[in-house]
Amino acid sequence: MKSVILVLSLACSSLAFASSQDYEIFLRFYADGKLITSPTMTSVKGEQIELVQTSTDLNRTFKTKIMASDREHPNIKDAIHLDVEMEFEMNKTKYKSKSEILLQPGNEGTIKAISPEGKETLSLKVVAKRR
Repeated sequence: MKSVILVLSLACSSLAFASSQDYEIFLRFYADGKLITSPTMTSVKGEQIELVQTSTDLNRTFKTKIMASDREHPNIKDAIHLDVEMEFEMNKTKYKSKSEILLQPGNEGTIKAISPEGKETLSLKVVAKRR
């Protein structure tokens, strides 16, 4: 009888764990039109995740922080809301961007940061979906 109770309690706890909202986020980060990195990140609803990539030979650092959550929108079914902070440093020049984007799961969105001269400096293409 003890083994049946143990199996039942494990099954119930697995169901509760599986119901948490996890997101898979695919990123493609461009600087001056050139692909810099294309990581995939996994996030839990409402928790901020951070990625830092440094290339010492190219003297550059890319940082991004993302928080994903569900959002209702009349035109986007099952929308995913992302709060995104990007920072890119190359040759001692630092660029920063803080944005929000609302995505339909599986569809690509783009966040751009423009320099004071009007030139696109940073571009982040992002796709998010629920796991």
